[in-house]
Amino acid sequence: MLNVNAKAFVPPGVIEGAPPSFHTIGWYRYRLSVPVERKMSVVQEDRYLNSISSLLSLKYLYAERGGLDDDSLQYFLNGQFMVSSNIPSNGDEEHVSSGFLLSRSILTLYTELTAVAHLNDSRGLLVHLDLPTEFNGDVAIFLANAWEAFFAAVSENASVSAIGYSRSVVGMGGIQTNGTYRHYFFAACTSPESLEVVVGGIMSESPVSVARIVRMKSVVPYLCSPHLQLGVMITVGEEAKLSAIKDRRADFSLEMKYRADDFFEAWKALRDVETQLLEILNGDVKWDRIHVLHLHVDPAASENPKLVDTPVFDHSNMGLVFTPSIQLDDDSVFPTFVWLPPTSLTVRFSVEKVVVANEMNEGFDRAYLGVSSNSVHNRIIIPYEGEFADYQREAYPTLAVGSIVECLLRRADDGAHWWDVLQDFDAAENCEADSFDHVDELVHSPGVTQDEMLWLLKAPSYQCERCHKVNDVGRRNSRHNAYWCKNCWIETGHGDCMYCGRAFALGMLDGTSNLFYCEECWRAFSTFNTDAEIGYHVPPPPNATFTQQVTTRCVSLLIDLMNPKTPSNDVLDLCCGGSVVRKWMRNKTLRYVGIDLKRSVVDATTSVISSSKEMPTEARYDVICGDVFSDDFWMSTIVKIHPRQFHVINCFAGLHHAFCSEEKARHFLGSIANALVPGGTFLGMFIDASVLFAKGKKYANSIMKAGWSVDSVPRIGHTFQFTTNNGPMRDVNVIPIDFLIAVASEYGLHAVSEAYLTFRELIEKDPSWTKVPSADEKEYLCARRTFAFKKESNELAPFSPARKSDTA
Repeated sequence: MLNVNAKAFVPPGVIEGAPPSFHTIGWYRYRLSVPVERKMSVVQEDRYLNSISSLLSLKYLYAERGGLDDDSLQYFLNGQFMVSSNIPSNGDEEHVSSGFLLSRSILTLYTELTAVAHLNDSRGLLVHLDLPTEFNGDVAIFLANAWEAFFAAVSENASVSAIGYSRSVVGMGGIQTNGTYRHYFFAACTSPESLEVVVGGIMSESPVSVARIVRMKSVVPYLCSPHLQLGVMITVGEEAKLSAIKDRRADFSLEMKYRADDFFEAWKALRDVETQLLEILNGDVKWDRIHVLHLHVDPAASENPKLVDTPVFDHSNMGLVFTPSIQLDDDSVFPTFVWLPPTSLTVRFSVEKVVVANEMNEGFDRAYLGVSSNSVHNRIIIPYEGEFADYQREAYPTLAVGSIVECLLRRADDGAHWWDVLQDFDAAENCEADSFDHVDELVHSPGVTQDEMLWLLKAPSYQCERCHKVNDVGRRNSRHNAYWCKNCWIETGHGDCMYCGRAFALGMLDGTSNLFYCEECWRAFSTFNTDAEIGYHVPPPPNATFTQQVTTRCVSLLIDLMNPKTPSNDVLDLCCGGSVVRKWMRNKTLRYVGIDLKRSVVDATTSVISSSKEMPTEARYDVICGDVFSDDFWMSTIVKIHPRQFHVINCFAGLHHAFCSEEKARHFLGSIANALVPGGTFLGMFIDASVLFAKGKKYANSIMKAGWSVDSVPRIGHTFQFTTNNGPMRDVNVIPIDFLIAVASEYGLHAVSEAYLTFRELIEKDPSWTKVPSADEKEYLCARRTFAFKKESNELAPFSPARKSDTA
């Protein structure tokens, strides 16, 4: 009988007791949750032993709930393929799926380990699918279709003990959009040779082609490991080889001679290496640790001294195509060259003069170009407006004065142009230079750039099958087998989410901003933090003055007041300060960005964060130094550290710096609106200048002091002097309340009336505030105000006359 702990490893619905070693009644389902990004670290090989047992014990492989019927299996598979995109995990999810395993036997560490040991050593097939390898590539639908064919080939085969799917990415280099994505199906079986024929035949009829099918030992540990199990070290030349083997001994060694000037020999050498590598994979290797393969390339000396030693990769080769074609009958390979000069953009010149192009560009020469005169009776070669073409000397060794060269006209976006040499002709070819008028018409007549011409050639493929408009922002609809533009995808409920970045996800447009958000983000925008500690007040600093005490208290009260009205898991704190960040921690905010101009404030806030024990699990809090009121703040600073919108933006100090002029205030409020999600909130505090102005040009009490110049009034663009606690007077920009509300509404920010309060009104609502303020303190409390603006949220349901048939 299984004990309580053992049951956690057994799929629900299975009867107690050790199962037989093999079941034909169904498939036990296991989710694979190893990191999608696979890395090779030889440092870890000594302390990490890869096997089915280690995957189970570390919960990289764990059982999924559900019965053994076909419907439950199909539901499980649909869920797996829906999340199998070319997007790496951000590490926040608890169990990120990187694949799955379907086993005929129960895999557990608490009963008989025969099934685990058998699967660990089992031979099998690795099926590499030919799917998009780039970031954000659309693969989910193709995977599901390919799996149907694969499952049909293996599910009824009695020799198959386990099947599955694994996805991974390599080569990211710390950048999310980098890397190569790979998708594999696999099958553990006793006779992979015969199964390969069946799988290859059925998969050939699948809409997804197969890049390769490989037989190998211990296929499940190889594909399901959290690390790359085979690393390839390549050395070129004897010196590199000696250095490599001195530092590390490889598990496998291969060597090939490479002839750069002989296509057939190079191809043959690569095929030999490929054959040896396949033999290693199918050999007696358990892949229980990271292995290293050393491939040494011995470059053979070139027999053609005229070949270019160092090719110039940015040199134009437009129209030149080199493709190795394979003859299927006898597996022979032929190099195929196709030369298609773009004659509409090419001109033939006569070379007037040849000089060294630039001392810094060794190996390059400059050919000054001449054209034929327009005279019919006396054609001579004349310089064409002093224009020239730079070329690589070794690429055109026979080019000299008097040579005829064909050049490609290249244009820049700013209207400038230049020439690239495509080919030169010798005297035997009897070629002539084009006339001045012909060249001049091509150069100065309105035309298209090279990129524009290439786009026009592809334009027919960008015609939307649904609306019949040409739009290159879109993708193929697999269900209709046709290209759809982005607008049609959005109309049918698909798009790129502005907040989380998911590509072509199900969701809706925001009618106010016309931005698209996925369904999951829309749900997040309409929720609030139910675990927030309402009523927690951040302690003021030691020896705090009355103004510091009430400001700190009112910040906590305002956040509590707005918590049930807005999401607050993503916060931007402008002019942040000290211990107030602890309120956001107690609010259970997961993402916080604080910004202040003073380094001392940034250091103090960082110290509070690093020493706090109140940080929510998996939260990320960053504090940086920056000028939040500069014109380029949002583009130069925010997008680099937080390239998405915020749930809450607050400014509890220094807001008046944004109101020195109407233009600057509008820029600031517009930027706030753009940086908020639909339903997001802008919180803040300011000094009510109208209250102080009503007290006269000069006013003072024991708490505060204010003064106005002769021409100053409480309107935008004016200032007054203000201080508290007998500090030095400082200029403060007026924030007119009516202006603030009116301009904010122009940008879709609507005032929340419940939050438009004086400090006194807010404090009086707090039952835990027991201090009775003096008359002077009351005047200060009435001169300070809080506010909250909520961004409009208008979910537009997808509209389509044929909604049911058009949904992808």
